[in-house]
Amino acid sequence: MGFVLAFLVSPIGIIVSAIAVSKAGKAGLDSKLAKWGLTISIVITVGYLVLVGLGIWATLSMTA
Repeated sequence: MGFVLAFLVSPIGIIVSAIAVSKAGKAGLDSKLAKWGLTISIVITVGYLVLVGLGIWATLSMTA
């Protein structure tokens, strides 16, 4: 679920994947897919924040 949410709603994908990694570790299960979901969610969220920041910076520099 976290892997799919990584592409659809990445901030929620971070939360769900982090919970999945934690629970899989406690249960002794393989958490490879959950770790991929967590990584992808973080990368997409950071990329989105960078793009928003660049957009704000560009807008402010045009009006000044």
